[in-house]
Amino acid sequence: MLLRFYVFCFLFVVASLPAHAQSDPACLSQDSVPEMADNPSHGWLSREAPEAVKARFEKRADKDKRHWDGDTLVISCEVGGPPAYDMPAVRIEGMGAGVSAAAGDKAYYSDLARRSGHSQQEADVLYNKDAQLHGTYFRTVSNGRGGQANEGDVILKRHEKQLGIEPPAAPAGPSEDSRQRGAELKKKMEAAKKRGDMNEMMRLAGEAQRLSAPAAAGAAAVMKKTDQQTWSLLESSFPELIQAAYRTRITRLTCPCLQCEWPK
Repeated sequence: MLLRFYVFCFLFVVASLPAHAQSDPACLSQDSVPEMADNPSHGWLSREAPEAVKARFEKRADKDKRHWDGDTLVISCEVGGPPAYDMPAVRIEGMGAGVSAAAGDKAYYSDLARRSGHSQQEADVLYNKDAQLHGTYFRTVSNGRGGQANEGDVILKRHEKQLGIEPPAAPAGPSEDSRQRGAELKKKMEAAKKRGDMNEMMRLAGEAQRLSAPAAAGAAAVMKKTDQQTWSLLESSFPELIQAAYRTRITRLTCPCLQCEWPK
């Protein structure tokens, strides 16, 4: 008998709740996290699509008392009695900055593959991966140096360190002897131009090209190494980046009529 009594009480309480309290989903999905761990009021991030998150919040106000102003849900709200005023309740954003690794269009990945010795098929695979990071959000976390930073950037920095990637060194400049020879060739070419001696100008141009070849080769080597490191960084960091990425930002605003229990 006692068990039946408890069951009856439970069913009575559930039946007494407003319809939306019985059936509506929570305002925030279970995978939602604070954008800043030490400041939950700053904003929340969710892996749900913006449209799904908006649908959650729409159910927290009567249809005739709410409307969207861009990404902001506005609710007609009475505080202590009529009249009602339109108040911004929550902002739902779905186009974050992502990370620098996800920048660039498909042509960028094709060019990077060509310059770093990879195939077009590999370029397509890497592009399709990084496209998933476009427009995502990342939490604000410790940068390990007493400050805070975007988690996506922290992940990239960590992988740069693991791969031994350092800022590329500037190619060695021409020697003093090369600079002097270059200056002499320039004068000779100007003199040949004045004389109209095209054969001499062509000969001097070839000599100048041979003189600059070592510096050009050094610059090309630096560029190739940089492209190879960029490719390695994109491949290495993607699995961790996609795990840390969120699709939607939710920012709580000032409306007291939004019926939500925000995590503390």
